[in-house]
Amino acid sequence: MSTDSIGIRPSSSRKEFTNSLYLLYFKLNSGNDHLVSDARRVLAALRRSLTGPEQASAAYQLVFDAKPAEKDEEAFLLVGGLFGIHPQPRMSSAYKARRTLGAAMRSLNAEKYGTADRRFEQLLGMNRRNLPHYLRQTVRLLSTKKVSLDYGLLLDDVIVLLGERTDEAERRRVRLAWARDYHRRPSNTADGESDESPAGEPTTDSSDTEN
Repeated sequence: MSTDSIGIRPSSSRKEFTNSLYLLYFKLNSGNDHLVSDARRVLAALRRSLTGPEQASAAYQLVFDAKPAEKDEEAFLLVGGLFGIHPQPRMSSAYKARRTLGAAMRSLNAEKYGTADRRFEQLLGMNRRNLPHYLRQTVRLLSTKKVSLDYGLLLDDVIVLLGERTDEAERRRVRLAWARDYHRRPSNTADGESDESPAGEPTTDSSDTEN
């Protein structure tokens, strides 16, 4: 669920973390052997962090450099691991429809990919304990089909869904936002391009460059 839709500005720690993820994609595609090697190492560590706490240590630095609230650390680590599975560029500002998980799954459905409906229904019904497993499966599927999503929005949503103290009404609001994006009809942007575009474009803001 977009924080803009409920009048909440994303915290600086969330923005810093998503910037660091998108920077990994920039390095991976930089053509610089040193940067490519470093990005591959970190992305591999992020993927391994999904397999269990004993594999997570190499991914901790990226998470804790962003200084997340203690209650959000699990969500940061999970979204970092998901990015390791499906790294992609930050979406262009010209791309009007921000890609929530519901919108990304809608793209799979638009391609008539048979398991999209069933997978999405499973996601909406998952509790805190089982959600990470189903998110991993979903992001792997999106990666296979090269369907993009907005990791900033995903982090906002996962923080709500995994929060031990989150009000159930907030979780319901996230699920409804995903369902709304999944079931709404595709629209066209002002320049005539469909919001079903399968991939984002890298931006050139300062967060995507080396200091």
